[in-house]
Amino acid sequence: MYMLRLFISCLLLAFLPLVAQAAESLSVDEFTEALSPPKSVASSETNEPVEKKPRFKFRGIGGIQEIPSKPSVTMHLTFALDSAKLSERSKAVLTNLGQALEKKALRGYLYQLEGHTCDLGTEEHNMDLSQRRALAVRNYLADNFELDSKQFEVAWFGETQPLGPNTDETARHQNRRVVIKNTLKAFDLSIDGNQPVVMQVKCLRGQVEEVVSDGETLAADDRYAVEFKTTDQMYVYLYQVDTIGKQQPLFPNAKFSDSNNPVPPDSYRRLPSPGQWFFLDDKSGKEQIILFAAKKTIDDPNAYCAELVSDEAMMPLMAENSKGTFKTRGLGGIVHETIETKNEQDIRSSKLAESKAESSENNNVYMVRLFFIHR
Repeated sequence: MYMLRLFISCLLLAFLPLVAQAAESLSVDEFTEALSPPKSVASSETNEPVEKKPRFKFRGIGGIQEIPSKPSVTMHLTFALDSAKLSERSKAVLTNLGQALEKKALRGYLYQLEGHTCDLGTEEHNMDLSQRRALAVRNYLADNFELDSKQFEVAWFGETQPLGPNTDETARHQNRRVVIKNTLKAFDLSIDGNQPVVMQVKCLRGQVEEVVSDGETLAADDRYAVEFKTTDQMYVYLYQVDTIGKQQPLFPNAKFSDSNNPVPPDSYRRLPSPGQWFFLDDKSGKEQIILFAAKKTIDDPNAYCAELVSDEAMMPLMAENSKGTFKTRGLGGIVHETIETKNEQDIRSSKLAESKAESSENNNVYMVRLFFIHR
């Protein structure tokens, strides 16, 4: 009996490492299955707001809603000590991932890569380390497979989002991870460019993300988020402004993001945080999303935003877009909006930027805005 118990114990000890390794090293087919879109898309009728009463005094935003997470894989990759140099074992894992992303089922989507660390080291150091490691994963995938680096949105959180308490090395190993998420949005270059800051608004209908065009209509069951990227280090200010000109700062704002100014180069920010979406209140009207940014801090961003809102030079553009040239969503379902071509959007964005490019003590201000109908 003793020998039988000893044999079973040895067998279990030998098997446990194999189970752990399998959990952290998916095959090409397993990556493909894990990141593929769900077979059934949930009805928007199930996406009821967490709180029906508005959480904010500001008119326009009804609150923030948690949305079921997108298809994702958590990878506990290994790197050289305190660096972003991938180990050979990690490269083998990413090779399977890259081959999966090249498949027809996955290659047309936009993905987000998130870097996370444990609590060893300072918060500032860990934030930097999680960024470098997420970028290392993106670069490996783009350099070794038929994938575009712009197909990956990179975000990093340092030690701020642990899977569990950092009580021992086993727990810390679980917290040191890179997560890849399928955004379920078709890959495009709409938020790419050589400008110091680029912005877009996304709308969630059911589980499908769409980019919101200037002048589009959002209804009560639509959810939305604002994203921006920086190519240079910038001080970024983002506002939502309602019909009567009331301002709601979206960034920087601790309610919606732990991040603050200045925003480092090659950074991606999403408001509200990933996995959450804004929903509208029950008051209709026009809403504007305004972003302005500069190399140096702007002393009074609220006053600067108010000046932009009162700028009469923008009114003809707003009047042009309010003449019914955009179809709205009817009671029978969703009607595809009339969308400008990319060249028309680029021209419009360029005109918006040029109209407010200012210079004050060599502090050029870049500005872009988008408005939508809140119905």
